[in-house]
Amino acid sequence: MNTAAKDSKKFIVTGFILGAVLTLAAWGLTAARQGSGSSEVLAEIQGEKITRQDLRKQLADQLVPVENDEYRILKGAIDDWVNNRLFEKEAKAQNISIEELFRKELWSRVNASAGNALEFYNTNRELFTEPFDQAQPQIVQEIRRREYARLKSEYVTKLREKYQVKVRLEKPASYVEGFSLPYALPGAP
Repeated sequence: MNTAAKDSKKFIVTGFILGAVLTLAAWGLTAARQGSGSSEVLAEIQGEKITRQDLRKQLADQLVPVENDEYRILKGAIDDWVNNRLFEKEAKAQNISIEELFRKELWSRVNASAGNALEFYNTNRELFTEPFDQAQPQIVQEIRRREYARLKSEYVTKLREKYQVKVRLEKPASYVEGFSLPYALPGAP
């Protein structure tokens, strides 16, 4: 199966999965937000109560990475969903398949020549133990992958402007770029 067909198949499967994830995430986020600032009582001992709001104040520092991770996960899922819908809309507008759209707008513009590969090899010499002739196929593949990703990003930006995309997901007040929880493997100390 060629790369464009794989991309098309991945696109369709990803669309269905992301639709389900976004629906569940939106439902969960709405439910969480409705109770997050409330005086909902979470526990009580002989009339002494602790509310969700009290706990959020006590645990504010611990909740920052959780809120950051939640935002990043939702943002990634929304971006994927939006991008997939944009590709569908643009393919329909051009009266072609998504596979043809990718081929026309992305793959036809990817340039990975032997000269590019040699330049990459010489610039990153410390990464290679084999001579250029042996490394060249992998280098060309990597250059193509990077170029495709760059072109796709540029194309998505263009489509987002054309179709006037509005993402309404708000960053948490405590959002810190690049900050997330250090996840441990089960059983790790």
